[in-house]
Amino acid sequence: MRSFLIKAALAAALASTSFAGAYAADHSGGHGHEHNFDGNRFSSGDDTPIPDSITSQTDAALGVQAMPAPQTMAAVHHERLARIDREISRVNHRIMLDRRDGYLNNAEARNLENRSRMIRTDAQIVAENHRGTLPEARFDRLQTRIANLNRTIHRDVANA
Repeated sequence: MRSFLIKAALAAALASTSFAGAYAADHSGGHGHEHNFDGNRFSSGDDTPIPDSITSQTDAALGVQAMPAPQTMAAVHHERLARIDREISRVNHRIMLDRRDGYLNNAEARNLENRSRMIRTDAQIVAENHRGTLPEARFDRLQTRIANLNRTIHRDVANA
């Protein structure tokens, strides 16, 4: 049984590499076409581009633009981490401005900066533990912590 699996795997690997090699070889059909950097093909006789498909001509004539690719789950998760980072940056900017304008004393500002640093560090640790992504539940909890920090800043500034 074991040798059968090894032989089957070896045969599959051999077949796939030979097909891939044949496909990667000159696939211009032997018509003497060369490619420029834009992906257009030129025949060897003149400089008029030969379109790769009829739809590209139709789309260009109608002025149709390609739709952006839908975001993958990894992009959404990366977006969550980036959003947390942006919000923490805004909080730190607000703390700096309020300290500069005299609404927060140094101790209050330092305490708020430490809290924002802890939120950012927690987000990075969670992302590292989840292969660079932030699960939705953790993202929601981090958002709540940021909202609470904003309320604390607002309260401290109002009491100044």
